[in-house]
Amino acid sequence: MSILNKKSGRKIALKIFGRESKKQRAACTAAALALALVFSVLLTAWPVSALNQDESEQAPMSEGFKPSTTMSAVLVKERLHDVELFDRRSDTELEIPGITHLMILYIATQRLPADTMITISKEIALQSREEKNFNNIAFQEGDRLSLRFLLFHMLFNHSDAAALAIVSNMSSSRQAFLVEMQETAQLLGMSETTFYEIEMTGSDSDNDPFDIVDPSNIQSGESNSKQSLGKNLPSKKTENEDQATSEARDKDVKTVLTTLKDTAKLAFAVRNLPRAASIFKETNPLITFKSGDQEHIASFRSPESSLITLSDGKIEAAAFLPSVSAYSLSINYGKTAGGIPILVIAANTTSSKEDRAILNLYEEIDDFYTMTTLARKGDPYAGATEKADNGEYFNLVYLENAAYVHPKSDNYLEPTLDYIGNAPFPLPVTRDETTGQVTFTMLNGVRIQVPVGPDRDILPKESTLNRFISQIQQNPNLASVIFATGVLLSIMLAIYVLRQLAAIFHWSRLNRLEKIAESAHDLISANNEN
Repeated sequence: MSILNKKSGRKIALKIFGRESKKQRAACTAAALALALVFSVLLTAWPVSALNQDESEQAPMSEGFKPSTTMSAVLVKERLHDVELFDRRSDTELEIPGITHLMILYIATQRLPADTMITISKEIALQSREEKNFNNIAFQEGDRLSLRFLLFHMLFNHSDAAALAIVSNMSSSRQAFLVEMQETAQLLGMSETTFYEIEMTGSDSDNDPFDIVDPSNIQSGESNSKQSLGKNLPSKKTENEDQATSEARDKDVKTVLTTLKDTAKLAFAVRNLPRAASIFKETNPLITFKSGDQEHIASFRSPESSLITLSDGKIEAAAFLPSVSAYSLSINYGKTAGGIPILVIAANTTSSKEDRAILNLYEEIDDFYTMTTLARKGDPYAGATEKADNGEYFNLVYLENAAYVHPKSDNYLEPTLDYIGNAPFPLPVTRDETTGQVTFTMLNGVRIQVPVGPDRDILPKESTLNRFISQIQQNPNLASVIFATGVLLSIMLAIYVLRQLAAIFHWSRLNRLEKIAESAHDLISANNEN
């Protein structure tokens, strides 16, 4: 009996041990599967994260472009798609007094009619007599001067008196106009711009001039840019900046605090206003004005007239707004010798012009960049076909020209194109109608969109006439044959008609002569009888 108990105990122990072994094997298998799953997920996610990191670290298009200019801050943009070609401290906040006059030009040409006449007050007349300018212009109280005259005097002679005269016609006080300038800046997207004063001379003082910055020592980091600004141009506000530091900074800035990127937005806005752009392009205007009881002729001269002349027509318009103790501003736009349309904005710490540096920059842009055509109007787009409402398919052609600027060593363009359409299209579908959009994408994310449309007209009904017209559109040779045949038949018909007309004229003439002869014969017969 004891022996049987021992055997049964062993069997039970073996069964329990077997069950525990199976559980352990199952647990091990589950752990192994879980580990393999985690490992595979890591392997799958790793290249994606690496790819995202590579995309986020895409080098700017201007990498490797190192022009020789020593100007303190420079921003060059191509005007096709607003892409930066060169950037030096364009994000750094600088005190640039000339922005106020540029903003006054933008607001005045928007709000005031071209024939506006502005009356000069006593205070503005006194201020004008204290200014020194190339034309020796001094206002008198009660003078009525044209808006065009005052704009030229403000931009070319940098007259604060002219600026205040224009402002007095648009606003009740300086403070109210400062608020309006700030609101306009926000509407233009100039989020880093703050206006403190209308007059450009508000920043001029006895402070030491700034030193010219060596471009070899300029780094892209904002901390290095801030250190080179000097004591009168404080750095941008940060989140941890205390109130005392912020107030001290605002006291140092006397006119306007802005960046070159914000300045570019204002320059583009001015260029898009026809009246403002026309004033921007003038170099030597002659304007008649009346001061007191006498008529005068003012011959204005643009500070950048020599730059436009030396550029041999490459620079279309330019402005130079100097400052004694803050940053002087130079704005110009035109095309390089290679046809690249660009906008150049430069801020420098001297009040002297940099004509040669700007011209060299145009040449260096041409040496590094080129402009390539992406699409020509009328050329076929082979990437897709579309369908009309009646089920007829048609090919697509580009409806506009498109080009882009890129480094000569890199096409800087994604290899694939994106197409967006919305078929089927209701009839009729005309040749100039936009039925889709092709998008070219640059490596920096800029999307160049080109509309496309049908290569022929799609008519609403499939009648014999419509089919005939469709065949004509699709077969130019058939159209030529039909046209030539029609011309030949027309000529033959014309000859036949002319011959018949000549025969009719000849017959009518003979018939008339016959009648005359009969009348004469009857008359003679009657005489003989008598």
